[in-house]
Amino acid sequence: MVRCQPAPLPRPLDSRRAADTDGAAQAGGDEGTHFWTDGWDGYPNARQRLLDSLVAHRRRNPIVIGGDRHAFFTADLKHDFARPEGPTIATEFVGTSITSDGPSEASVRKALAADPHLVYARGDKRGYATVDLDAEHCTVGFEVIDDVKDAGAPCAG
Repeated sequence: MVRCQPAPLPRPLDSRRAADTDGAAQAGGDEGTHFWTDGWDGYPNARQRLLDSLVAHRRRNPIVIGGDRHAFFTADLKHDFARPEGPTIATEFVGTSITSDGPSEASVRKALAADPHLVYARGDKRGYATVDLDAEHCTVGFEVIDDVKDAGAPCAG
């Protein structure tokens, strides 16, 4: 199975959108530009330097690993997010939290519909990601815990 932290957004994140997609930011405050500093949105210059470097060095099949977004995500990273049809320069995988509640199913569906860079999202289960990596393959598994309140609960996979 293949998230990513939600795909880095091509523009600063409006606090109203953050509240709609994952509850990470509260709506309100002034009407100016808002950045959510827990994600890539809060660091647009650093994000662009990383993406520029991936393009300049022409690395084969780079992956980006993120976490603690309270949902599993996989996304296509683009050099220019304003051009969703442009080439994917890396794939980003994001693991969920192990115990914190995630976004609602409706929020996850809305994020998938609104963001062409997201290719997978799941917020209804808690768990972690595993990565099996060698010179030829990279397999990311999103492992879900059957019952996070039971220390002996197995992973459901």
